[in-house]
Amino acid sequence: DVEGIRMNIANWLERAAERNPGKVAAISEGTHAMTYGELDAAASRLGNALRALGIRSGDRVSILLANSLEFLIAYFGILKLGAVVAPVNILYRAGEVKYVLNNATPRALIAGSDFLQIVQDVWTECPLLEHVIVVGGDPIPGTHSWRDLMREASPELRAVECRPEDLANLYYTSGTTGRPKGVMITHLNLTSGIEFEAEAWQITAEDHTLFTLPLFHTYALIIPSLLAIYAGGTQTFFALWDTETVLRRMSEGHITFFAGVPT
Repeated sequence: DVEGIRMNIANWLERAAERNPGKVAAISEGTHAMTYGELDAAASRLGNALRALGIRSGDRVSILLANSLEFLIAYFGILKLGAVVAPVNILYRAGEVKYVLNNATPRALIAGSDFLQIVQDVWTECPLLEHVIVVGGDPIPGTHSWRDLMREASPELRAVECRPEDLANLYYTSGTTGRPKGVMITHLNLTSGIEFEAEAWQITAEDHTLFTLPLFHTYALIIPSLLAIYAGGTQTFFALWDTETVLRRMSEGHITFFAGVPT
């Protein structure tokens, strides 16, 4: 325990929104953009919606979404409550999703409508999963509509204070030699890592990151995404790799930082 120190990485978003609310924070698919003020307000709405469902600090909430603005909204909305984000690999099949949900024990799952069939297949076998929030499309019986929850919730919510050793994220390994393992990432882990990366890469509010890496993976979320939020810069992302689109965006979008993998 680091006595007396309190932190929450959602403060990075709140800080950027206070400093420059009209600045573009994120651009999805090259066309859908949100400013820092809009992103912070949307994250607050999601946090308040989760609180109304009974989610509290320390609870785990899973995200089953492709790269999208809704992923970022969900991520920071969960953190504002002091809850733990447990991303789920969108390439998982039903059995793998069931395993992770039962191992991570989230009380709520935020899922894209494209994954509803998988959710339906496994929900009855995940006894600790109380709520499913559906993003896009129409919700099925027993689930909550993202659109309705966001419309009814307040856009005002300050991030709760967490201890440095409190969990922020719960990632799962690839499981290449067995079952995926949950990796516990604290607020201090993320803070120290991002501070190092910002210094190493000299990232500032003038930078604009670009990536197609999946946000459910720690590389995409921490380096090009959270790093941009921490610095108050802008990020552009796509759900899928398309060489022509990426190269065009690099030439037209004033991109200063690209994150990818060799293959």
